[in-house]
Amino acid sequence: MCVRARVRVSMCACVRACVRACVRACVLQAWARTHTHAHPTPAPASPKRSSQRIRSYSAEVDIYCDKENYQALLELKDELRFVFITSEANIYELSDMPTDANQIDKSLAIKVRKSIHQKCVRCWHHRPDIGQNKTYVDLCGRCIENVSGEGEHRIFA
Repeated sequence: MCVRARVRVSMCACVRACVRACVRACVLQAWARTHTHAHPTPAPASPKRSSQRIRSYSAEVDIYCDKENYQALLELKDELRFVFITSEANIYELSDMPTDANQIDKSLAIKVRKSIHQKCVRCWHHRPDIGQNKTYVDLCGRCIENVSGEGEHRIFA
């Protein structure tokens, strides 16, 4: 393996570890904010609660961060959604943060919403391009490329 490839692999591992740590912190803090002692947690088997839960692949996440982290995460481009294991992941500067985002700290905020798109039967991602191919009606463009094309090319995730 060449030196350049080793650097890319180690950078990929560092970025992945950093992003996953941020996600865990975001989820835990957002959960703690919404489940205070004033609002006791309902029973785990509550049907209403489970129907309101957003599962990973049906989620779209917007990340708002300071300029340094913005530039680092921007390099991941479309692969950011694979790092977060979501259907969509977008990165924005903290100055563009909407009022309904969950601010984690001074340099990070996150907004999660349920995707409005259909679910791909192969990869389970919810994507806007499902149903656009007449041959593979239930597949997203990425899966069509992997099934009948040359396959996708990823660098980081």
